[in-house]
Amino acid sequence: MESEMTFNDTHRVEETTFEGDGGSSITGTAVYDYTVEECLDADHGGRDGLEVTHCELAWFELSGLNLWRGQIVDMTDKATVAAVEEATREAIQKTLDAGETI
Repeated sequence: MESEMTFNDTHRVEETTFEGDGGSSITGTAVYDYTVEECLDADHGGRDGLEVTHCELAWFELSGLNLWRGQIVDMTDKATVAAVEEATREAIQKTLDAGETI
């Protein structure tokens, strides 16, 4: 993948819910670190344009407390966190594809 431009930023999502085993859940504000790259790889089976190449939960705000990704994984599980991260990556990608500001 050839890349012309890369930028990193954070993205806040209010009212994010992580559900754990046994019906437990936690709801708060999730803050994600993400990376966007301008990719020029359509000639290699990819696509040209901006692509979200990384999106990971940085921290989670709950009633004035900041919880780190590892703490949320411990309270739920790694697959749950990864699924929410992927859904957030897809949402950011859709926003970019629509030409809107994140």
